[in-house]
Amino acid sequence: MMKIDLFAFGGAYALLPLMFHEFVNKLKWLDGKTYMDGLALGQITPGPIVITATFVGYLIKGLIGALVATVAVFSPSFIIMIFAAELGIR
Repeated sequence: MMKIDLFAFGGAYALLPLMFHEFVNKLKWLDGKTYMDGLALGQITPGPIVITATFVGYLIKGLIGALVATVAVFSPSFIIMIFAAELGIR
């Protein structure tokens, strides 16, 4: 999740194909239909689109997986913003 967040530029929608490639094509954790179902679920719930990461984490390792996936997908951006704020970058 952290790798996906670090290498995705262009907003949340840029993350989705990267997630699909990692989880469906490369790691084979999910099939394409299950991933798309999770994406559809993420579209109808309030909050960010990258909540799809929580769905994947939940399917793989339950509640702990969902928590770890959610923290991991938001951590790189959060850390970068902390450093940018400290350096006064706007």
